[in-house]
Amino acid sequence: MPSNPALRSVQAAGQKKVVQAATGDLSANATSTPISCRQYHTATIHLDITTLTMDDTGDEVDFYFQTTYDDVKWVDLENVHYANDADGTTPELVLMFGVQEVLAGDNAPITPTDGGLADDTKVKLPLGLRFRIKVVIVDATGSDITYAYVATGVFR
Repeated sequence: MPSNPALRSVQAAGQKKVVQAATGDLSANATSTPISCRQYHTATIHLDITTLTMDDTGDEVDFYFQTTYDDVKWVDLENVHYANDADGTTPELVLMFGVQEVLAGDNAPITPTDGGLADDTKVKLPLGLRFRIKVVIVDATGSDITYAYVATGVFR
């Protein structure tokens, strides 16, 4: 148990899971193993990108945070987009998904997409049956794009 009481209470209140740890020259449309969300209403995801190499203009890496409501179709909750100007950076983000998003939203109808949500966009939908991360790369010239990241989450 951590010595910090605040960390102890967070871990006791939710289930901490590694969503994905990925490294190397990864291919387009790589996806993490889905995590069951049936007993959870919220997810706080810590995305730590440790390597992001995109040498050419037009290179892009997109992270889609997704859920499924029927175990068949996947729905984008958020897109985090990196273009060539992010080459060499090591961004770190904390993202939240779930009930609090729906309650704070306008609840307008949303057309579900699987890897099609606009760059740096978030929709206000609840968690479904499962949660995953889908990574899509656009390699403008065919040279390697390399990236590595670790995504952990606390599910409540």
